[in-house]
Amino acid sequence: MKIVLLFIIPITIFAFGERMSVMDALYFDKAKKQPFISKPHYKERMYRLSRIKNAKEIVKTLTQEDTESLVLTTQGNYLVYKASTQHYTLLINALDGTVIKKEDR
Repeated sequence: MKIVLLFIIPITIFAFGERMSVMDALYFDKAKKQPFISKPHYKERMYRLSRIKNAKEIVKTLTQEDTESLVLTTQGNYLVYKASTQHYTLLINALDGTVIKKEDR
């Protein structure tokens, strides 16, 4: 029973929201494994793929607090913003703006 729950939890967390294309997901996966990849090129490609330009506004409307940190990163096939405020930590899909996770700090 515990093994089944371990497989279901990650699937339900990322069961909604738009995914990156397979080619983009493979690029970022491969880039994470290469120690000497050009980081500016890597970050530039992430920002070009991101369709959400107002992530700070999304965080402000959800938490009524200012954003302390906002990082664009990948998790599997998803391009996400990791945002934190004084009392919350959020995970926002950078392709369609859906909130994947909101939790207290």
